[in-house]
Amino acid sequence: MALEFRQGGQLVIQAELPGLDPHRDVRVWIANDVLHIRASREFVAEPAEHASDLRFGTFVRDIALPPGTIAEQVSARYRGTTLEIRVPLGPQRRLQRIEVPVLMPNERP
Repeated sequence: MALEFRQGGQLVIQAELPGLDPHRDVRVWIANDVLHIRASREFVAEPAEHASDLRFGTFVRDIALPPGTIAEQVSARYRGTTLEIRVPLGPQRRLQRIEVPVLMPNERP
């Protein structure tokens, strides 16, 4: 599960991903104003000396970034069992209202 919140001019995304090697098992990238997170852990059979809860599988999130995102300054850090991504937010542009005329087939703009 991923948690998203704003903190001091940044969008912060936190995901609990225990037991991963961040260099091998986690990918984070931005394409077309969307932040993509992919993490996976394959099942590894271990000797049955004791019962354990082994988590494995794939974690996938695609998060649309808000207007004003400074994509070049996005950072990701894996601490303990948590992946934390910080997305700096610049000033948001105010969208103005633009009327778009609807034309009939024989009309010209």
